[in-house]
Amino acid sequence: MAVLDASAFIALVRREAGSAAVVGFMHDAAMSSVNYSEALSILCRAGLPIEVGGLAVEALQVEILPFTAGQARIAAQLYAETSSSGLSLGDRACLATAIDRGEQAVTADRVWGDLDTSADVVVVR
Repeated sequence: MAVLDASAFIALVRREAGSAAVVGFMHDAAMSSVNYSEALSILCRAGLPIEVGGLAVEALQVEILPFTAGQARIAAQLYAETSSSGLSLGDRACLATAIDRGEQAVTADRVWGDLDTSADVVVVR
């Protein structure tokens, strides 16, 4: 399973750079509920109805995973490891979900390629 960051999902929906690489992970993709909320917020900010994001998740069959207390602790621990990179809570939620589940984290944020964490990160652009 690939755990999608909001940036990867948005790249796919908007057909941005890296979207073709994200397609390769869609056979078994999931997103944390935190990242799903973040992606919907980004689409809304761009003027798209919130339903667009919901329909995209359904059409692409992206599983929405609940964000657990254990994952919240991992995300908090990641703050110290990633604070110099400026990662958001959403970024750390994706990483925490991937670490907790032993899966790859897929992102369009290049800065993740330089992270020194236990996460298996794939940067798509």
